[in-house]
Amino acid sequence: MIDFKIVTTKTGDNGTTSLYNGDRVRKDNPVMEALGDIDELNSWLGSVKAEMKKLGALKFSGHVEKVQRTLFNIASEIATPKNSDLYKKIGHPKQEDLDFLEEVEQEILTQTNIGNSFILPGVNGCSSKIDITRAVCRRAERKLVYLIIELKLDNLVFSEKYVNRLSDFLFILGRHFEQGQTEKM
Repeated sequence: MIDFKIVTTKTGDNGTTSLYNGDRVRKDNPVMEALGDIDELNSWLGSVKAEMKKLGALKFSGHVEKVQRTLFNIASEIATPKNSDLYKKIGHPKQEDLDFLEEVEQEILTQTNIGNSFILPGVNGCSSKIDITRAVCRRAERKLVYLIIELKLDNLVFSEKYVNRLSDFLFILGRHFEQGQTEKM
């Protein structure tokens, strides 16, 4: 288990780090690469959430926070070997998390013009941050696919499905904020 009161442990000075159950792996291990991408995705979502709060889009910032919490569960799944006793005790993404994402996406779609051409990011600060977040999300998805196919971590299939849907959600959300819409839902 992680002692959150200790930040500098010096145990990683040799190029290794711990999985959640304490197993040591190299920092360039594909599992750690995927965790890094999920962490970056969650950080960008935090930036998006802060931007939404500045715009007064509190309902949307709440939706983003819910996604962030689901990403914590996905990171826990990635960081915990499925044969570990700890794996059964950690949080896991659930069908209700995916359903929520899809329901909000459909609600946003009723008020957003998607268009039929490629988009050029940069219409405004919030939509730009959402588009960066979407690109990081796609990278995280590619890493999850690698873990599933190459490392046979089939326990991550649902997490990959969620991250795939999340990138779609972020695309729609970016278009919504690009069009200056915030709390019309």
